[in-house]
Formats: sequence, structure tokens, C-alpha cells
Amino acid sequence: MAAPVDALCRISWKQEQFMNCRENYQALVDYLSQHLEYGVALANSASAYDRDLVIQVLLSCYQATDRSLPFLKNLVWDEFATKCRGLQTETILRGGVSVPTRYLTAYMRLVGRDYLVEVLSDTIMAVINDEEMDLEVNPERLRKNYCADLEDELQDQILANQTRLQNTTQLFLDRILDPAILQKMPTEVRAVAHLIHSAAKEFCPELALPLVGGLVMLRYFSPSIVSPEKYLGESSPSNKARRNLILIAKILQNCSNGVRFGPKEEYMSFCNTFVDRNQHRFATYLNQVIVDPLQTDPSTCPFERFHRPHSALSFDVGSIDFQYLTCLHGLVDQCATTMIAEIGRTSPNKSAVHTEFVAFLATLGPAPALPQLSPHTSSSLPIASSSSSSSSASASPLEIRVSSSSSLLDDGLLEPDEAVPAPISTVPAEDLLLEMEKQRWFFTGPPSREKYPVLYVIVERFKVEYFHTMDILIQHVHNVLQGIRDQRYLLVVDMSWTRLSKELKETIIKQLGNMNGLFERKYKKNLHHVYIVHPSSYSRAVVIFLRAFTSSKLKRKITEVFDWHDLQQAIKIEDILLPPASRDYITRAYSVVKVNAKNKEQKRLIKFTSNTLLNIDPKCRRIQNEKFLAGINEISTELGSLEIFLKFTPESTHDKGVSKRKASLFQPKSSAIDRRFRTYRCASLADKDGILVDIFSAGFNSRQHPSDQLEEYRVQYRGQSQVWKLTCDSLLMLDRQYIIKTEVSFAGIHEIVEDSENPKCAWLRLKKSGKQRKVESKGTIRLLVSALRIGVEQYARENMLAIERDGNLYRSTTAARATARTQ
Repeated sequence: MAAPVDALCRISWKQEQFMNCRENYQALVDYLSQHLEYGVALANSASAYDRDLVIQVLLSCYQATDRSLPFLKNLVWDEFATKCRGLQTETILRGGVSVPTRYLTAYMRLVGRDYLVEVLSDTIMAVINDEEMDLEVNPERLRKNYCADLEDELQDQILANQTRLQNTTQLFLDRILDPAILQKMPTEVRAVAHLIHSAAKEFCPELALPLVGGLVMLRYFSPSIVSPEKYLGESSPSNKARRNLILIAKILQNCSNGVRFGPKEEYMSFCNTFVDRNQHRFATYLNQVIVDPLQTDPSTCPFERFHRPHSALSFDVGSIDFQYLTCLHGLVDQCATTMIAEIGRTSPNKSAVHTEFVAFLATLGPAPALPQLSPHTSSSLPIASSSSSSSSASASPLEIRVSSSSSLLDDGLLEPDEAVPAPISTVPAEDLLLEMEKQRWFFTGPPSREKYPVLYVIVERFKVEYFHTMDILIQHVHNVLQGIRDQRYLLVVDMSWTRLSKELKETIIKQLGNMNGLFERKYKKNLHHVYIVHPSSYSRAVVIFLRAFTSSKLKRKITEVFDWHDLQQAIKIEDILLPPASRDYITRAYSVVKVNAKNKEQKRLIKFTSNTLLNIDPKCRRIQNEKFLAGINEISTELGSLEIFLKFTPESTHDKGVSKRKASLFQPKSSAIDRRFRTYRCASLADKDGILVDIFSAGFNSRQHPSDQLEEYRVQYRGQSQVWKLTCDSLLMLDRQYIIKTEVSFAGIHEIVEDSENPKCAWLRLKKSGKQRKVESKGTIRLLVSALRIGVEQYARENMLAIERDGNLYRSTTAARATARTQ
């Protein structure tokens, strides 16, 4: 809505929009914190598929501005008002995918995880570690272990298990309801419970306490009981232990809302006396939960400290993950019209505010990359190549239906009326399987030095569309695994060049539950070791995917390889089947075609430093030229196009240092038009988005780096004269001709320290060798050490945020499944 779009669908950004994006994003988060109704409207505008993403983005922003609870209050009261007006009180905060319930769960998990660990960890571990404990009370599940003439023994077993189940559940209940433990409950969690209770008393008083019980048990305690490995950091329970925990959570849930077991679960009806006996005790506990323990003046509102007016000076936008900020920008940009209509539903007299909102979005400009929203709304994506698809009619009559929503329905993530029609792929199954084989994202290589089979996963070659045909994906993985039979094997995961889209990461996490249990136990047991080559912030998402066909001890078997040459310890160098590109470049870079004024095309690699854009010749690995990002006057592109157009200010202002110093190294002087205008044709739309986001990221972090100074240092290292240049994620070691000799990922740098005696010397230690090596430089060593430390720390921080971001999504999906299991 905010994008200046012409008849050709061209969008553009002025310099002040990308170089000042820190101030712009600070203003965006501040605006949404002052006008919470726009955040509510954005959350309500999201489809069922997008809600986890939207909620994590909003939660991150509102936590930074200390507005999570006020925003939650708006969400909850809007939920109550809408449902009660429509006489749907029985569905309030009950739907597994509703925005308020998802936000409530995510928020309480964020502020209350340590409390959950203290309350539940020991009790849960007692269940997990007792391999003999069997709490199964369902006759149908137990009967398969008994012959028909042993019915009496079966009944004795059921009675014994019923007693054990009630006794074990009582231990959990006593622990949760202990007054001393309640005093340690985070006040934020109690504030949420009070908020639910207050809204219920206003709209549907008879549901006040049951709704609080549902919040505390179903949304807070139950997910941690059922999935302790995701929430408490405990070891993963066996199938039997998991079933034991599910049965315990079921009983606790019924105690919390006072509901007896009925015909639907007749085998649990023996617990009704247990529920009746503890119902009053649980009600007393819930009435204590909603009390503000710090309230001293009865005339003030409980938890009033969490609802103070927003102060624009009270937060730093730098504390929010930059990817969340760009995603928020894209979400608001895309949903602005829907948001205004949503606000008009409840507050029709907001035209002046809407005008201000639209004007504010215009100053932001379009988002650098559109968020990956609602994959189900797009047409089915072509997976096979054009050659294979053209012959599909004669190849096979089989067509694959993409069941993108059925698994979510099975797991309780979607209500039936919220399920969306699945797109249909008309590509024959044989062609899809052939496409995966040709892509060689998962294949077998020559054996290791110890004669173990070696499997390779080339992550950069994997396509999100493969998840749209799960049967074919699983068949391909099975075909490769069957080649190793019953042997122990090695797994090499190549992360080089990998830039996982939000859609792919979310799909990996959501499909994990569907893949668990599909692969034979021998493949999990026989995995000898995993080598993650050139690890990055995306490694966690890949490790999550690998859990589907590896054991719970996966972490112990992983070795991170920061230089692919180190694989020689396990595999002969001539037998290492990594792609050539993986051997050359190990960090973020973009393969593009540069088009000059005469329409001449040149292949280039683009990398970014903190303040410049590097053009690298992929053949000779030379930095051909370097442009200051602050010298970009305007960026433009067309929607759906692979091309990016850059307009620069005159070189005398920004590229003087680059041109004069390196004129003899680079190609002959280009024309004035080529110096002022540049066109890049990207390899994919994802690469185009990545380039735009990196430019915005440089603008976001521009405070830490001078916009008109090159970050390069002339050093003596290992007996050679080198030029060191810092990119956004690596250290480039160049010779005097600016040819890249070595690239070291920031992830592979252990430390760099100044020499305490020699001010011209520092010591660099890389993770792959562990040895300290001397670095010498005249007059710039302190600047080098400082700049390298800032780069490594910023990379590490972004890496941790990415891990947290993926973990939040993983846990939110698991929470929904855990909730479905206990209902």
C-alpha cells in the first residue's frame, strides 16, 4: 500500500529509506506501540497459516517496548466482545489457532519458562527415567499384549495402572498447587490470568474460573508436561513415557476446569472421583493465581504497573531481531487496507488516524522483501523441469494431491472450518521422484577412511516445494537410505550458500511431526557421525529436520566443520563430493549478472561489508570494484522481476577512495553512465530479496560504521603481506592484487586479542586449528581488533536470534500439538 507503484509495477526506495531504516523502524514499532489497535488488526488479518509468524514478530516488538500485556489486553477484550456478541461463548480462547490463544501461549512461555523448569522438572524426570512405569488404562491399547483367555489378568493390570496413574498425577498436582511454589510464579503470568478473569467477569461470569483454569493448565503447564524436551530442555521421553505424561496432563486439565470424563473417553471415567476430590482445591488455587502479590493499595488496579502509558524513549529498536523488523514492515505494508477495515469494524470514527497511518507508511516506502505468507493461496509450484513436465501426460496417469492442511487438522492445529483447500500438483509422481534424484540434494558418496558409507545433504539444493508432495519426498529419502542397508554410516550436511526462506524453515518445523516414526529404527541407530560443513545461523533448522530420521542423541554426534578441507580427517580429499561452489565460498554471497550501459553481461558475486558492496569476479576471485552503500541514491525493481537497478551519486562524493587507490588493479575506466547506474540480474527472487534486505541491514547498523571509510587493513600474516577486508559475516584475506586467497567465516573465529607488549601486533585464533597466529600491522592493529570483534559479536548475536526465532516457531507448533493431545 505504501509502495510507489507505477503502471509497470516498479517499486523504488530513496536513500533516506534504506540508510535511515533504523530510525524508520524505531518509528514503526513506536507507532504500533502507541496505537495498539493496529497491532490487533494486523494479528486478526493473518490467516491460520501465518499466525505463528505474525505473533512472534509482534511479541518481539511489544516485549522491546514493554507493551506486551497492554496489547494482550486489547486482543483478549476484542475476543470476548466478538464471541459474546455472536453468542459463541463456548469458543472463547478455545480454538487452537486463534490469535489470542497463540499469543497467550507464546507470551507465557517466554516469561515463565524458568518457573516451569523449577516446578515440573524433577517430577517429569521421575516419570521419564522409570522405564518400568506403565500408566496405560485404555483396554484397547493394553489388550494387544494379552491373549483372549487372559482377560482376568488384563483387568488386574488395568486396575493396577489406574491406581498408579492417580498416585502419580497426585504428585504433579501437589507440586503445582503448593503455596510456596505459587509464590514464585512470575507476576506476568499471574497478570495474564487476572486479565482473562476480568474480561470473563465482564462478558460471561459463569466461565471466569474455567477459562483461567484452561489458561494455566492447557496453555501453560500441559505443553511442558507432554513435551518436556522442547520446553524444559530435558531428554526426549520414550513413547511409553510420553503416553504416561499425556494421561497425567489429561487428568490435570479436567481438574483445572472441573469437567468430568464422559462417554468419549469412557476408560478415563474412573478418574472422576479424583477430579471431584481435587476440584475445590484447584479452584482455590486459581483464585490465588489471579491475585497481585505486590498490590499494597486496594484502591489501585491489580498489576497496574504493566499497563503504564507507552514512552517512545524507553526502548532501543536494536534489541529487536532485524529479520523480525523487515518482516513487520512487509506485513504492515501488505495488510494495511485489511487492517484499516478491521479497525473500522470496532471503531468506525478513526478516519483521521487512518490518514495519519497511511501517510506514515508512505514515508517508510515498500518493504525490502515481502514476507512468506499463506503458501496455500498461491497456485501449485512447478517442481519438475520443463522437459519432464512436458512429457507428463504420457509418463503416468498418477497425480499427486498436495495435502498441506490435512496434517495440521490431524494434529489439532486447525479447526475444520478453518482448513483451506489444498492446491493440486498435476506433475506425475515418477517425474517428481526423478527431479529429486537429478537435483542431488541427498545422495550417497564414496566410503570414508574407515569404510563407512557417506551420505550427503546439500541444503542449498533443497526446495520447499518438495514438502508439498510428502509421499515422494519420503520415498526418495527411503531409496537413498536403503542403499546403505544395515551399515553404520556418516552424514555430511553442506550448509554452504544456504539461505533458508521463512517458508522453508516454518515448513520444516511443521512437517517434523509427520516425518517422525516413518523411518526404521536401524537408520537412527546406525548413524555414526554428522559433519555440518560451513555452519551458519540456519544450521538449527536443518538439525531439526534431521531429527526425523536420527536418534535423540543427535547433538552428541555433530561436528561443525568451518573449512571443508577438515573433512579429510574422515574422508579422503578425492572422495569428498561437495559442489565446487561450496569449496570456493563458504559465507553469504549472491551470484548475479551485471549488465552495463552497452548491455554487456558479466558474471559477478556480490558480497557486503558493513558499508560497501563488493563486486567479485568468480573466475579469478578478484574484487573488481567496491561501491559505498551511502553512495546509492535510489534502488528500484519491478515486481516479479529478477533485476535490481541502482542509481549512484557522483563518484567524486563517495567512491573517490576506491577508484583512485585501485584504478590500476581494476578494469579500464567505465563510462559515466556505468559509474552512475548499475543493473544486476539475480539468480532467483530469493536472492533479490536477500540483496535488498542486506542493503537495509547495512543502513540499520550504519551507526557502528563510518559510511565513507573502507574497512580494510594491511597486515603481515603467516609470513605474507595481505589485505584484510571484513564482510558482514566473514574475514577476507586478500593478496596485494585484491584476489581472495582465504575466506574465514566469523563463525570460525575463536578470538583475536592485542599483544600486551607490542602495540603493532595481535593474535588470531581460528576454531579449526586452535592455534594462535601472529598478525602485524603498522598503526591499524587496534582498529582491526576492534572492528573484527564487533563483526564477530554482531554475527554471533544474529545467529543466536535466528536460533531463538526458529526455536520459538518450533515450540509454538509443538505447543499446539501438545494442547490437541490433552483435549
